[in-house]
Amino acid sequence: MKSDLTFKSTAYSNGEIQRYQFEAEEETILAFFPGAFTSVCTDEMCTIQDKLSSLESLEAEIVGISVDTPFALKEFAIQNGLDFTMVSDTSREIIDQYDIETEIS
Repeated sequence: MKSDLTFKSTAYSNGEIQRYQFEAEEETILAFFPGAFTSVCTDEMCTIQDKLSSLESLEAEIVGISVDTPFALKEFAIQNGLDFTMVSDTSREIIDQYDIETEIS
């Protein structure tokens, strides 16, 4: 993965919807998922939440990235007790920048 890729977007983080800027200055785990509230994506994000304590040794920021709106991501995070940043990529610019393909039927 290229480490020089940066992006700005709206995110749900620290209990509020806010602007988020990613600059890849520190270790980061980017977890791309196609859709909040789908069973597979819910399982994936909840598994990351459950493993946060074991991931702390990596000293890495965890960032979930989805094409959902920031308001949907806020509700998704609240309902599932997710304590990491959830970035909205409704424009699909981040997905394109990282060359991530997502097919939603």
